Amino acid sequence: MTVFTILSVSPETGAAECLLELGNSWLGGMYAWDLVWDRYGEKRHEYDVAMLNGAEGGRLWDLQHDPRLSRAERVVFCLTFTRFYVKSGDFPRLADDITEAFGGTPPHHWARLVALLHFQPDVPALGFWWTSVAENPFCGDWDEEREEYAPIDPASMVNVYDHIADLEGELA
Repeated sequence: MTVFTILSVSPETGAAECLLELGNSWLGGMYAWDLVWDRYGEKRHEYDVAMLNGAEGGRLWDLQHDPRLSRAERVVFCLTFTRFYVKSGDFPRLADDITEAFGGTPPHHWARLVALLHFQPDVPALGFWWTSVAENPFCGDWDEEREEYAPIDPASMVNVYDHIADLEGELA
């Protein structure tokens, strides 16, 4: 079974460690993609082709630029992107955005994430490994000598709220 992993990440060093694992990763990121695609995509429930480069009718990922998305929808959607994170000071804000985006009742793993955010874990930031089918995006190269993954370059990490502010600037 696939796993969705919530990570404690350090935006300063790129270090990451597992904070919480939830079984069945389909109950995480897919709900954000459905949320956005079903409301703003070309064909409901048919975004798989739109995830490919050059797909006609727009790509799923390009919907982040769609001015019809609410701020909360945009935050939830962009949070599923590779190496996006949220700083601890923004945990309450993210909990509110998730709740609003899903109409007051976040589904499955999103509800667990909201509960975790309200708990305010003592970590610098949270990152997300949306499915164990893919490599952990917060791991660097394998270090043969130490037999562990090196931290990633912190410059490759993206603060979701900084990204949203940039998008809002483009859309204004």
